[in-house]
Amino acid sequence: MILKIGFHILAIIMAVYIVNTDEHLEMIIAFSIYSLFISAIYFFNFAPDVAIAEIAIGSAIVPIMLLVSVSKQRSFIVTGDVLSEDFSEEGSCRNLLEEFCELYDLDLKIIKELEEDKMVLSGVFRVVNVDLHVKSREGLGGYFFIGKESSILMNRLETMTRENIEVMVILAPDLNALGGDMSW
Repeated sequence: MILKIGFHILAIIMAVYIVNTDEHLEMIIAFSIYSLFISAIYFFNFAPDVAIAEIAIGSAIVPIMLLVSVSKQRSFIVTGDVLSEDFSEEGSCRNLLEEFCELYDLDLKIIKELEEDKMVLSGVFRVVNVDLHVKSREGLGGYFFIGKESSILMNRLETMTRENIEVMVILAPDLNALGGDMSW
């Protein structure tokens, strides 16, 4: 009985840790350990078949899938109005984006010319997986940084640039709803 309660407490502690950690690798390892605690709880509740399935799926298959998906996010691709001097090697917007990419261990890739018919920002068959589209603010100075609201990186970029008056981050549920080719 005490062992059962102990595994419940450990599972709760691991769940809280998983939710509060920012490091992806730590989160994946913690999830795997959490799954082991849950499988022990199933075992002590006389469900050994469910415990074995939990070990196989929760401690092995899901963490491998998470590792693969996290490892694919290595670059932050920016396109749009990036030909101005603000995006040159010494430009303020480029420095901001480089600082952001360094913080999250990403490679910044600025695409200066992208064919319009390949500018598919959302959907299953993406030709270019664009994370951020830049649009200059006509008459106001500065830039709109446009990205998907479901993107964790875009939410973090918005938090980082709240005090910056040159940049306004726009998070959209579907970038194609804004005009697709971003010519607005």
